[in-house]
Amino acid sequence: MYKLTAKLFVLMLFFALLGCQESDEVISPETNPGENQSLEKFTMTEINLNNTGENTCIELVAGRQMVIGEVCVDYIESTNKLKVTYTITDPNWTIVKTHVAAVIHPFLFPRKWNLLPRLSRFPYKGTHENVTSVEYMVDVPSWYDITYLAIHAKVEGSNLPGDAVIEPSLPATDVLTPSWRPSGADYTVQCAYDNFGTYPGWGIDNQRYISSGVARDITFISSYSEDLPMCTSFIENVDKLPYVNWIINHREPTWDRLTVQAAIWSLVDPDIGIAKWQDPNHPNYFEHDAQLREQIVAAALANGEDYEPGCGDKVLILAYGPETDPCDLSTNIVGFEFPVECQTENLVKHAWAYPFVDGQPVQDLSRRFSWIGRARFVKYDLR
Repeated sequence: MYKLTAKLFVLMLFFALLGCQESDEVISPETNPGENQSLEKFTMTEINLNNTGENTCIELVAGRQMVIGEVCVDYIESTNKLKVTYTITDPNWTIVKTHVAAVIHPFLFPRKWNLLPRLSRFPYKGTHENVTSVEYMVDVPSWYDITYLAIHAKVEGSNLPGDAVIEPSLPATDVLTPSWRPSGADYTVQCAYDNFGTYPGWGIDNQRYISSGVARDITFISSYSEDLPMCTSFIENVDKLPYVNWIINHREPTWDRLTVQAAIWSLVDPDIGIAKWQDPNHPNYFEHDAQLREQIVAAALANGEDYEPGCGDKVLILAYGPETDPCDLSTNIVGFEFPVECQTENLVKHAWAYPFVDGQPVQDLSRRFSWIGRARFVKYDLR
């Protein structure tokens, strides 16, 4: 009965806090309220990161791939505090900012409207002059057995011989003249820009026409940007874009362009649209190898979670417009392959603490705040 009352209190507190936030914190660009992500997607299975009386150390991961240090957490039962200690182990990196939050339910983390964490409202935070160790004593409630921890650092350093730039500097706007299924090309869309060059590309949504040969004003955004619109009227499955990046960087010689295009639609826009790519009996069927399409999708799903292109690879850049509202478009979104450059000068990156082994987050030992972004939190057993 006590545990049930505590959980009801948590939910009541969450909705009360949500109502008190500024209006720009809770209004989503979703055009259909029924399209909002279910709150159930942000629950976690029971996780015991520590043994009673022992501290637990988890990796500090910059970006999605670089383990640059560790964060150790030790529960001090006599004071109901968690000692949270950052330690940088990579000599190329230092800490310039830190943020820590401990809550009794993940809904209670300070969040933006897109569910990403609002770091400025984390209760424990600090600015540091390129240090390699930081420690906090974090209060936790004595009446609850678990706490959810979000541990963040802003770090400066380098990743010689270079760091892949997957969010390159792009023009604010340009004029795009797309060509649909250009003759002799090994891709489905040719993206010719007035001032930005010409690149091979793909149709990203199957609900609107490409308008081949028609020039239009467009806006650029990287498929890895944390500012990607979260409305399904923009891209139905925006969280599947890393898998598309995996496909364009691991394309086999036998993967013909039409089947690759159908695989992309299968991931990011699975509803049957203009091309009727799922229905071979439809007169507008998009001719491709359906069996190979499913093999490509299966390979992407098996290997592309949290995928990021490396130096010399390609990153998918999205072009949309001419409308200024990305959630109310009339023209097709195209994605073009842009070369990934290496940045060798000093970098500033966000780092989060969570269990990380063999280049991947450990299954079920952390959760994302949102489908976009790299922010993760963990669940810590206090007993």
